[in-house]
Amino acid sequence: MGNLYVADAAAQRIRIIRKNGFVVTLAGSGDVNRSGLFVSPGFRDGPAHQARFFRPSGIAVTKSGVYVADTYNHCIRLISEGVVSTFAGICGVLGAKDGTRGEATLSYPRQLDMAADGTLYVADYMNAVRRISPLGAISTLPLPIDKRVTGLVLQKGTNNLVVADVGGLLFYDLRTAQTKRIPSYYASHVFPPPIAGGLELGSPYALADSGNGGAGIFYTDLRTDSVRYLTATGFMEYLAGPPRDDAVLGDGSEGALNASSLHGPMGIARDTSGNVFVADSGHKRIMEIRDFDVSRGFLGVSDLLSLQRKRAEYRILIIGNSFVWFTAKARDSIGGHLEEKLRSEPSLAATGRAPKVLSLITTSGIEGQASLAREVISNSSVDFVLIFANSFDMGQYLPAQDWKERFHQQEAQTVAALKAASLNSMFVVVPDNVEATPLEQLYQHENLQTVTDADYAFVEPILLKELEDLGRPVLNLYPTVRAYEAGAYLRPLYANEDLHPSSFGRVFFADQIAKRLKQLRPWDELRK
Repeated sequence: MGNLYVADAAAQRIRIIRKNGFVVTLAGSGDVNRSGLFVSPGFRDGPAHQARFFRPSGIAVTKSGVYVADTYNHCIRLISEGVVSTFAGICGVLGAKDGTRGEATLSYPRQLDMAADGTLYVADYMNAVRRISPLGAISTLPLPIDKRVTGLVLQKGTNNLVVADVGGLLFYDLRTAQTKRIPSYYASHVFPPPIAGGLELGSPYALADSGNGGAGIFYTDLRTDSVRYLTATGFMEYLAGPPRDDAVLGDGSEGALNASSLHGPMGIARDTSGNVFVADSGHKRIMEIRDFDVSRGFLGVSDLLSLQRKRAEYRILIIGNSFVWFTAKARDSIGGHLEEKLRSEPSLAATGRAPKVLSLITTSGIEGQASLAREVISNSSVDFVLIFANSFDMGQYLPAQDWKERFHQQEAQTVAALKAASLNSMFVVVPDNVEATPLEQLYQHENLQTVTDADYAFVEPILLKELEDLGRPVLNLYPTVRAYEAGAYLRPLYANEDLHPSSFGRVFFADQIAKRLKQLRPWDELRK
């Protein structure tokens, strides 16, 4: 970690946390007021140790100095060579006037980011996004967003400016002016959420770039006291704080929610080593998040094809429809739990490799899924492939003769691709929730009434028959699920709205797969 710059809002100071752990004041002054809780605010330019601020928030550290969003003074300050000066806006005057730096007015500026050409972008809370050109002109970007903007960040290596407002996130291409909107928790009740797996974006507040060419962004969520990572392909992962799903997912979790390690996370930054720092405002501390892997879990075809071989990893690729990834974060998915369960396997550790489980995002429908699978198998760097098969791949409905021959043909072609790539594999045959028991699908049974118990009575034997002569191991989870459902007390294996597994179900299915892999020990091939 290098030096970390902090806008200490209640202390009315800009602080530096040095590499050696010492905290020093770069600029700001004032005494603690009678409450003993914060420093009285003010405004004063001049020597840094005499300057006054009023709840500073955003910071942009550049070669020319440190730019500060002096939020309640409604201006941008510049700290350079030990002196604080007013860079833009009229301090103490709230407004929305464009013009020169000395004439324009701002309204509660918050997060800042500077482009390579010297343009400074400002999240101006009551005026959306303002742009300050290198020549000193302030203008308002004509963006289709709410004026109440809390954060923004430039994605390095792209033309994207990402903006957080009360409606969610807006990705804006500065070159073409094209936009993409991802709605917040509140806005998603009006607009369908585009995040893969139907997950909620939450309520983004502050943003930080991932630093790897627009692959994703980090953001704080004040509503759920969490820090999250959103990929360019639309997948979201929690880095800190408890995952809180909407009640319709029917996870069936028991006991108290996980206690959040954050309270009011606001500012966020990433260093050159990839570590993330969060202003945990409610706890009056800076939290460092490190040793995480944002590349793990769900990947598209292009992502998998671009992966480089890592000799320290034993890569397992999961291919399946949305049963594998819907309503799950990567670390809480079947693949995420499988990876954790294999970490302690002695026979795998003896190969010198660590397990890495990747899940390919595919369509439902056997033709499209198998076609993507064959493309990835032929061109990616993986060691073992798990192929899920369930009735959803075949459209779920009768008659069986409409899909069983197509299913066999497509899977046979996939196995041929596996043989050509010298890859070991295993099929995982998993029941739909209605096939398991009507109690796992009360919502659909009682309200939609689209299927009956008899519709699925023969799915299992057909799936097994079409796979048995392909010469690959098959893990049949039908008997395991039936045995579990016959128990006296159950935690639901599936969500209450559709066929996707609950949080407990994801652990359950991962455990069964891990047990079978530990018996097969396909990684022993590495030692021959």
